[in-house]
Amino acid sequence: MKKKLAVVLGLSLVLGLSACAGGKKGNESGSMSEVISEKSSSQIIVSETSSAVTSAENTDINTDEFFSLSAEEQVKRFAEVSNEEAYEIVLNSNDNWCVAAYDAVTVDNIKDFVIIYAKDDGTCGFNLDWPQYGGYVPETISSIGELDGTVYVDRDGGDGGYTLCYGKNEDGTPYTNSQRSVPKTHGEVSGGTMDIDLYKKAVDTISTDEGVEEKMSGLAELGFDEENAQLLLSDYEAWFGRTEISGTNNIADGARSVGHEVEQKYGYYGKTIGWKVSNLELEGGAGQMNPVFSWGTLKSSGIVSGVETVDIY
Repeated sequence: MKKKLAVVLGLSLVLGLSACAGGKKGNESGSMSEVISEKSSSQIIVSETSSAVTSAENTDINTDEFFSLSAEEQVKRFAEVSNEEAYEIVLNSNDNWCVAAYDAVTVDNIKDFVIIYAKDDGTCGFNLDWPQYGGYVPETISSIGELDGTVYVDRDGGDGGYTLCYGKNEDGTPYTNSQRSVPKTHGEVSGGTMDIDLYKKAVDTISTDEGVEEKMSGLAELGFDEENAQLLLSDYEAWFGRTEISGTNNIADGARSVGHEVEQKYGYYGKTIGWKVSNLELEGGAGQMNPVFSWGTLKSSGIVSGVETVDIY
């Protein structure tokens, strides 16, 4: 079971820089006295951000020494270090995306956003303390099996992720970061058209009790080459082990919390929940989807086509 502890990271970022969540893009550090934004459907609400400038260069922390500690000691030590030391630790970790990818996470609110946890393999990891139930409004959680035809989908993040946004605003614009409940002010997403009918046929083929050869043959009949058929099979197996699918307070738990069961076979879709953390208010309301195949496989297999890069704010 993961041990979670809210932590303080020293990070000074200029708002306005660029995986629904999961992007991993570099940020620049800088100073900022105060940002006051009017609340609107397209803005992340930030107020009274810190004027303090913190830098990894100002810390005396020995990161090599920190990472040589046991996972339990790392969790304990991390609670005791300064903002600057914590930033240096995360910056040099395998999870430095926590501070690099989200420019709306500042020195004022980072202790409310970031967690450190001990993994089963004896190491530690860092993550944002995302909302429970996969970030969905529980009442909106539904099965992708209910959809048909084609839908627009996009993803802010790497190809290995399974969380997407689907649909757009009524005026045809992509959902904003605030609607996606993603703590950043600007970014690029890749988006395209998802063939729901082909997707469901692939899931139907894979989810049978037949052997791998029969499943591969069935996928070939649907037009998937051998490489992509293997990717579909492996992604499907991996999906069930994901935290948002089988962990504590997973997506299905969210549906049950409001009294209904949702078919898991095809994955889930619904609306993102708002997220207010410290001085940051994210409105939510974007369409969100968790298919059983990763973003990279959806694109490679042709289930998602016509992919283009879109700016979002």
